[in-house]
Amino acid sequence: MSRQIPPKRSQKKISTMPRKETPSSIALDNYKLTMEEARLQQELKNIEYRRQQILNRLEELTTEIENVQEKIIRKSLNSTTQMAAQKTIKLQALKQEIKPEKSPTLFQFKTMDIDY
Repeated sequence: MSRQIPPKRSQKKISTMPRKETPSSIALDNYKLTMEEARLQQELKNIEYRRQQILNRLEELTTEIENVQEKIIRKSLNSTTQMAAQKTIKLQALKQEIKPEKSPTLFQFKTMDIDY
């Protein structure tokens, strides 16, 4: 798994020499701040776009997972039903093999007289 880097606060660029407060330096500071704001807004839009892509993909995956799980359940039910049907057929065949044939002499008894 990839290591997550904690978010860093973007830092303002620091000049080594402080500037005098002139109209041009104030305009430059305004320009820098405006550009940073625009950059951050664009970055936020990109992040929101990417977030939406991820959410859409997660939704697709959830649907696919549900479909596969339904297939698994149907497959297992079908195979269980088929196995039960095969066992029933085998049991019926075994019963027919074991079942004695009824013959007329099977239940007729011969009597015998014994004298004491």
